[in-house]
Amino acid sequence: MEGEGREAPSASGRNWAEMQSDVLMMIFFKIGLIEVLRAAGSVCRSWRKVAKDEPELWRRINMTKHGYVGNARLLKDLTRLAIDRSGGLLEEFSVQGFGDDDLLRYLCDRTSVLKKLCFISCYNFSAEAIAETAKKTAPT
Repeated sequence: MEGEGREAPSASGRNWAEMQSDVLMMIFFKIGLIEVLRAAGSVCRSWRKVAKDEPELWRRINMTKHGYVGNARLLKDLTRLAIDRSGGLLEEFSVQGFGDDDLLRYLCDRTSVLKKLCFISCYNFSAEAIAETAKKTAPT
């Protein structure tokens, strides 16, 4: 029979650290940014490098449909980390349920190329923070 005597490579026989960065990027986009922030960087050095240093991964931050109901502190911390990883190149930003003045200010202080901003079911904004944001992001 064809292939007789050959064994399929076992999962433990693969070297996950040698995956190409474009393949890792596809995996990271599929699992979502929250899981990239929480776990992908702890797999190995090469995964951590892509998770931290690949700017394309952080150009569009979508923290909606996250499933972390009631844990706004964790979500805010992870979101700040994602914003930092964007290196100022963040173009699209969406959050659901945990946006507030501090997060809005943090975002506006760290990006200058934002094209899309979406806060879903976020009710903790002051008029002052919104006015500051409008001034900072208004076209010149």
